[in-house]
Amino acid sequence: MLEILWERPYTSYCDDCLADLLNVRRQAINQRSRQLNRRQLIFRAKMMCSCCGREKICSMVEDELIRAVKNLRSAELSLRSGDYRTCVIWSHQTIEAALEGVWRAKGLTPLKVHNLVELYVGVKDIMPPLDTAYLKELTDRFWAARKGEDMSKDVAERYLRFARSVMGSARESIRKLRIRG
Repeated sequence: MLEILWERPYTSYCDDCLADLLNVRRQAINQRSRQLNRRQLIFRAKMMCSCCGREKICSMVEDELIRAVKNLRSAELSLRSGDYRTCVIWSHQTIEAALEGVWRAKGLTPLKVHNLVELYVGVKDIMPPLDTAYLKELTDRFWAARKGEDMSKDVAERYLRFARSVMGSARESIRKLRIRG
C-alpha cells in the first residue's frame, strides 16, 4: 500500500479504491491506513478521492515528506530488529528530511548539513517550537552512532518518538504554507 502512495504523492485514495487496486478487503485497508497514519507514515483526512471522485476519508503522502516517511519506517524496523544504533541514525535522518521538506515547501533550498539545529533555524518561523538542545543532542548521538558507538534501547525509542513528533509538526507546517500560498 505504501508503495502505491509513494509512487503518486498528493494523490488521495479512499479505502475502497485502495482495496480494489490491491485486491484485498476494505477492512484490511482501513486498519492498515489508520495504523500508518498513527505512525506518521501517511496522512488521512476527508478529501476527494483521486480515483473515484467521491469525498471520503482518504490516504496520501506529501512529496516533501516521502524521504522522511521512508526513513521513519527504516528507524522503526531497526528498533524492532534490536539494532538501536541504526535506529538512532534513521531517526536523525527522518528529522533531517522532514525539516528539509519544510525548507522546500517554503521555496528554499535546504542547507547541505546534518546539523538539525541549523536546519531548524531556517524554518522555525513556520514550525512549532522545538527544543534546540534536544536537536543538538540528537545530532551528537547521530555522529556517535555513525562512528560505531552502541546505543541503548531507551535512547533509540526516545529518538524515534521525537522523530514521529517532528514529522507531525513538519506535515502541519507544510499544510499551513500551502494554505497561505
